[in-house]
Amino acid sequence: MGVSSTAGTPAIKSGQEANEFYVKEIISSNLVNNPHYALGKQDDKYAEIMPGGELVLKMEKPFLPQEQYNDGKIIAKDGEYSVAALVQDAWREIFPGVVPGGFKIPKSGQVQVDTLKILNIGNERVYIDSIVG
Repeated sequence: MGVSSTAGTPAIKSGQEANEFYVKEIISSNLVNNPHYALGKQDDKYAEIMPGGELVLKMEKPFLPQEQYNDGKIIAKDGEYSVAALVQDAWREIFPGVVPGGFKIPKSGQVQVDTLKILNIGNERVYIDSIVG
């Protein structure tokens, strides 16, 4: 999936904040400046993924796939990227959600998903501020 990010995309509104969770750990990074800036809540500090670079992140808790809504949202600006989820030791593509930056986790039975990989598939840098579950 190619996702074009939207600069200045607002965070999910406060009515949902009590249930939100964020990136807790950087598993690996390749061609990424300041990967730790993707940790935690949105703070206008950005991990910078160079063209061809990737960032693998572990969330505070697993995503709970929803039937009709976004399972999560990437707060990003600039560039084009793909997103995959680690499901039973294999990477599976994540589908775009209904809002800019939103995504749907692929259905995988009772398997809980808490690890994502973001890959810069464009020619420009991608800036990741936060991922909201």
